[in-house]
Amino acid sequence: MALVKWTDADLLGHEKIDGQHEALAMALNGLHELVLAGADAKRFDDALEELLGLLREHFETESELMVASNYPDIAVHLDEHTTYLARINDLRKVSAHAEASSIAETFFLLRDWFVAHTRKDDRAMASHLKAVG
Repeated sequence: MALVKWTDADLLGHEKIDGQHEALAMALNGLHELVLAGADAKRFDDALEELLGLLREHFETESELMVASNYPDIAVHLDEHTTYLARINDLRKVSAHAEASSIAETFFLLRDWFVAHTRKDDRAMASHLKAVG
């Protein structure tokens, strides 16, 4: 079962951001599947590193767009990104020592943040980008 269910309702109307969001959802789902399958630490760490790379690229894309468009809520939005990266890094630190239930709980928190952020904060940013052309 997918951790993040990505649908057309999640699209923001910005091709690059939408593509990155879909890739992030797939990466989260892939990481979750590895945990469910009991994958070894190396495979998990590699998948987590891939997710971090996608996140950094995505956050840089959004940062550039917000700066270029003078997005009024840029500070808050960037702070959200910093918080999410910290949570992923926390997962990285504890994954080798944590019980499966603790890792699963962390995944649900990551999923909830990702879904809420893309549907609220990123939607507001995408609306701003459309408005300023």
